[in-house]
Amino acid sequence: MKKYTNDELLRMDAVEVYKLRLDRKIHRFPSGFWQLSEGKENAKKCVIYLLEEVLGYKSDESIKKNFGSNTLEKNCLGVMLSSELFNFSPFEVLENAYKGRFKPWQLSQCPIYYWKEKENRDYALKYLFEEVINIEDDDFVERYDANLFIENDLFGLLKNYFDGSPYKVLDYYFEGKIKPWHLKQGPKNYFKSKENRINAVKWLIEEELKWSEEDVIKGWCNELLHKYGIDWALKYTGGNSHYYLLNEAYPGIYKPWLVCSGVDGFWEEKENRVWAVKWLVEDVLGFTKEECFYKLKAKHFMENKLSGLYRYRYKSNINDIISDVYPDIISF
Repeated sequence: MKKYTNDELLRMDAVEVYKLRLDRKIHRFPSGFWQLSEGKENAKKCVIYLLEEVLGYKSDESIKKNFGSNTLEKNCLGVMLSSELFNFSPFEVLENAYKGRFKPWQLSQCPIYYWKEKENRDYALKYLFEEVINIEDDDFVERYDANLFIENDLFGLLKNYFDGSPYKVLDYYFEGKIKPWHLKQGPKNYFKSKENRINAVKWLIEEELKWSEEDVIKGWCNELLHKYGIDWALKYTGGNSHYYLLNEAYPGIYKPWLVCSGVDGFWEEKENRVWAVKWLVEDVLGFTKEECFYKLKAKHFMENKLSGLYRYRYKSNINDIISDVYPDIISF
């Protein structure tokens, strides 16, 4: 077997030297092979030759799936990692060979501690939200879920740093500008918290719509909640009604008969009937209870969104209304 001097090897093309090392015709790379000004160029040539010619990796996917420190060590390039060129980083080796083609998190050996550095997290998320998907895209809500992270080799970041919650990622990266109800898959049981339900309602009315009380009375409905992604909060409110959601945020401010066409079982409670009729008679019309007998008319109920109470609960009978609400003056 021919013996080569160090100078002879250094004058040879890097790939030819690497072939000799693979064939065990030399026991080590020549001294200075990795430290010369050509060291990174030598590394680039060797890595490309290894991956494309020796191992036959013809696609990016095969490189991402299989490349790591073991790949280098098993193929006589482990010494490259320990050189001052690459700081023991397989990714830096790959980046030197294929500049800008791969991301650190795309490698199967991306370490968990990589995500502890804010710079690394921000770099990955900048890539995700600027190159892969944009928050302004029409289909953002439909596409944004855990699968997006899996498809882009970022599930490790999602799982290990954000507890598997796509919303926590948005909250971190966009600093609270994105609300959980904007998403197709919001945080599980998010609206189980009363505080979260109240925050959502107040955000919609005060920040997003900037509504007055009159606007709320005219426009508050299930369709509105669905449009803004808050309708899934309804199952956590008593009665599953958009009125209860509103009253939770603004207790006692809005009358249910003014903002809602009907709340199941609301008129079954005498307390609610008395509340509504006294509001109509005393607050709206300014009648005394004695004046009800000759002044209170059907039109008063119709004009003040109490037609359901009048027609269906009291069967359009004014006397029944008065006797129910003001029993002490029925014989007046």
